[in-house]
Amino acid sequence: DCSLLALPGARLHHAWDEDAVPLTGDPVRTRLTTKVSAWDYGRRDTAVVLFDAEQWEAVGLPQRLRRLAEPPLILAVDSGTLTHRGEFLPSPGAVAAAVTDALAAWEDATGRGLRPDDLLATGQSYGGLASVGLVVSGVVRSAFAQSPSLHYVRGQQRPPGPATGVGDLVSRVATQARTGRRFPGRVEMIAGTEEGGMLELAREAAPLLASGGLDVSVASVVGGHDYAWWRHELMFRLERPIRAREASPAGTTE
Repeated sequence: DCSLLALPGARLHHAWDEDAVPLTGDPVRTRLTTKVSAWDYGRRDTAVVLFDAEQWEAVGLPQRLRRLAEPPLILAVDSGTLTHRGEFLPSPGAVAAAVTDALAAWEDATGRGLRPDDLLATGQSYGGLASVGLVVSGVVRSAFAQSPSLHYVRGQQRPPGPATGVGDLVSRVATQARTGRRFPGRVEMIAGTEEGGMLELAREAAPLLASGGLDVSVASVVGGHDYAWWRHELMFRLERPIRAREASPAGTTE
């Protein structure tokens, strides 16, 4: 279950309008690996790596995407059980391996490869963390991270209260940046004002990620840690060009 409350000032995408054009059928689906499926809408020059595919299926995303003018190819990554999700998504190496395997399977099946510049990774919470990790790993060049769990430290349970202090991934980028390591790509972060410090955490992480050469932006929305706004902002992002080659010079913006 998820919160779908939208107050009068909310920014709503028409794809979620229950009174809009009737929904058509599913995309063409291909199981690429045990973790990843392709949702094919006919456009194959850009693709979106989407985490927590099961949850997005539950709220009807595959059908809603048909209301976009040009829905991209979706590489839908399953998260499995909550326990598996908590082990898999925060592990940049495991996520990079899973997506790399799926990209190879897609190329084998279609004869068409996808380059990092053709790929956007997106997710929420741990999925947002995984999206940033894919850029740092070099598998994709762009990430749209909603409420990313950038406080994550392996083996350390999050204490109650607001999320504070950057965790493993951001610390790794900042540490390697001091040795001259660069991480080309774009990271767009967006978080809610009412979700326990996630917005403040993104703002803290932004200059550290930028120190590694990433083009970073942070945006805010009035909302909590839920699909009430995640689903709308995701749709707005998927209507925009995906390629990172259009990124501005490295830095941070808000």
